Amino acid sequence: MKKAYYLESYLVSDVGKIRKKNEDNYIFHGRYNEKSEDHMECENHICITEPVLYGVFDGMGGEAFGEVASSLMAGTCQKYLPRIGHLKEDAMALCQAGNELVVKEEKQRGLSMGSTASMLFFDETVVACNVGDSPIYLYRDGVLRAIYEEQTEKKIYEEMGLHEILKKKKKYSLTQHIGMQGEGLQILPYLEEIEVQDQDVFLICSDGLTDMVDEAVIKETLSAIDEESARKLVNHALENGGHDNVTVILIQVRDCN
Repeated sequence: MKKAYYLESYLVSDVGKIRKKNEDNYIFHGRYNEKSEDHMECENHICITEPVLYGVFDGMGGEAFGEVASSLMAGTCQKYLPRIGHLKEDAMALCQAGNELVVKEEKQRGLSMGSTASMLFFDETVVACNVGDSPIYLYRDGVLRAIYEEQTEKKIYEEMGLHEILKKKKKYSLTQHIGMQGEGLQILPYLEEIEVQDQDVFLICSDGLTDMVDEAVIKETLSAIDEESARKLVNHALENGGHDNVTVILIQVRDCN
């Protein structure tokens, strides 16, 4: 018999204090930010008996085109939702489909644009999938653990032992993103499958949160999650400068039995 879980989920997305437009997007129980609203909040409580998808997409490209790329990826997820059944395969297929759509848009406009993609696919297990560097965390038994891969130049420099470069650089270019095109380039999502446990708390966010808020504060907030927790995290980012768009999705797992 398929095990069912109760998911309490909360979303807050905000344009921040500096950016003119919200280039972040998301997929949250079939909804996404179709009109690039400056501020959005949603919550949902459901006992799942079929796959559920959450995701955060951080657009890049300047002007209005970062929001175009992230919206295209979110819209792809919305259209794909009814077909989700094999989590890892579906995660790969979604990233490929989103990439093809963004590349097509780039060619039509003659402009460069892109987006990160960080997603959680819930069923009997949960699959974390990311392209780029938007963080995904699992808080379990007092421990906060990253369940994503930071796909940036930083990883290459670390592997090559280039510590002087690491000391000087504060921002790193992405080595993977939705919208990659060129000979020999392919989307290579990071995938991790996790057995779900009662009281697990998952966080998906854009770097507008993690660049502004210490991990210790994030951990403390996730240790006692309630309906205000997502808003608290976003408010921390805004109070610390709000230099970027910030989007937070929090999901707490409870056993339905």
